[in-house]
Amino acid sequence: MIREASKLDLPSLAVPLLVLPPLILLGALVLATTAEARQIDVATLDSLLETDRKDWDIPGLAVAIVQGDSVVLVRGYGVREAGGAEPVDAHTLFAIGSTTKAFTSTALAMLVGEGALGWDDRVVDRLPGFTLEDPWVTGEITIRDLLAQRSGLPMANLMWLSGQHDRSELVRRIRFLEPATSFRSAFSYQNVLYTAAGIVVETVAGKSWTAFLRERVFRPLKMERTNTSVDSLVGVGNVATPHAVIDGEPRAVHYRNIDHVGPAGSINSSAAEMAQWLRLQLGGGDVDGRRLVADEALEETRRPQIVMPLEGPLAALYPQAHSLAYGMGWVISDYRGRTLLDHGGGIDGMTSLVALVPEEGLGVAILTSVQLPTPPYWILYTIFDRYLEAESDDWSAHFRELHGMFEARPTVERVPMAEPSLPLDRYAGMYDSAPLGEIGIEGRDESLHLRYGRLEGPLEPWHFDTFRVLWNDPAWLAAAGPGWVTFRLGREGGVEGFELEAIPGETWGFDRIREVAGSGPTANR
Repeated sequence: MIREASKLDLPSLAVPLLVLPPLILLGALVLATTAEARQIDVATLDSLLETDRKDWDIPGLAVAIVQGDSVVLVRGYGVREAGGAEPVDAHTLFAIGSTTKAFTSTALAMLVGEGALGWDDRVVDRLPGFTLEDPWVTGEITIRDLLAQRSGLPMANLMWLSGQHDRSELVRRIRFLEPATSFRSAFSYQNVLYTAAGIVVETVAGKSWTAFLRERVFRPLKMERTNTSVDSLVGVGNVATPHAVIDGEPRAVHYRNIDHVGPAGSINSSAAEMAQWLRLQLGGGDVDGRRLVADEALEETRRPQIVMPLEGPLAALYPQAHSLAYGMGWVISDYRGRTLLDHGGGIDGMTSLVALVPEEGLGVAILTSVQLPTPPYWILYTIFDRYLEAESDDWSAHFRELHGMFEARPTVERVPMAEPSLPLDRYAGMYDSAPLGEIGIEGRDESLHLRYGRLEGPLEPWHFDTFRVLWNDPAWLAAAGPGWVTFRLGREGGVEGFELEAIPGETWGFDRIREVAGSGPTANR
């Protein structure tokens, strides 16, 4: 039965997909034998997938389905770029976004299985200098906590989405983040801590996160085209183009380089190669008679570590679930009486979903070349219902309604004739936030322009000292909508700082600093 999305309180849905919590639930792995396994009607499902792609106006779609240890479907649908003729096939590369997290947790499971690392090792013992705002939490947080989304830190996605800082600097700056909840008390999705987890892989293994995955995961699984950076796509053929929905139509946008937070979401892969990843996961760490990761260590990544609230947006995304939890790179729930492990992923112009139903020995990977408000759960649930021979709900209608709520952003009603307090050039200057670093407000031809890393756009006076930011990046504007800057004036009438909302629901305060290079509050940070 579908819960009525229209009756849910969904204010937090109005955020870019790339900052949504990847959704995946886990449980005990009980692999169905070939004799017990149901048979999938591949021909019918193939037709349904193409129809669904067209109905949702998805330029390119690729799907892999693994049953037991057999790849029963791996196929591409549509074209690599809207309006083009080059088809998507099983080997077309897509960005897989936050489904990368399970690769990072599996890499750590390999090290745990070898005795080189323990899940409950303290992070400070593996990453000297690692610091959080609370000294007690700094000394207590473990490798498990990095992966389990229970640190208490806020999402803080603007820290990394702007591309302002490299990995080490991102991890250093989390010491300035004020907790959103107390330590280990609640689910709180966080990408930068997965970056720290990737650095742990490097310090323990003595090689880069990329090199470790290439040698220990990609090569053994023959994932020869899979890579960890959009830079690796340069000069490579058969790559899907990212798309954002602009004015109701999918339009090509640029890939966003997120190498600085790579262990949280930078892998690119294909349906054919994700099928091999599914085989590894369904096989408990064993593929083709070769053990790549100890089964107990891998299983630990798929055990519940923190409860996720089954209400609001999550209840709408998991309408069949009775419980919801986060493991380590996986969300754990249930679907029609079976344990469901899944994770969604999204980055500019791409949306993905990877899922396992261990009791049925079933694995699914869905890759799309369009930026969607949610991962394509309606496709996943349709596949499950076909496989389980269950009477299927109208998942497409359910998620269309849900997407409408995601996209319905709160409006800021404009106060007429409310001019800014100061001449525009008085607002220009350099500003600083301890977690985010410096941000510039530039005066340009009697107008203002915000620049923060790769994020920039003109400021339009809205009312009083509040300005609307119309981002130059079409993918960002399509996902997040306009930004908002509200300046803070001092008692003497000068500008002391501002608040920025570049992502709905995520507000940051900045203080004005001196404009001399190398000076100001950030000079000694």
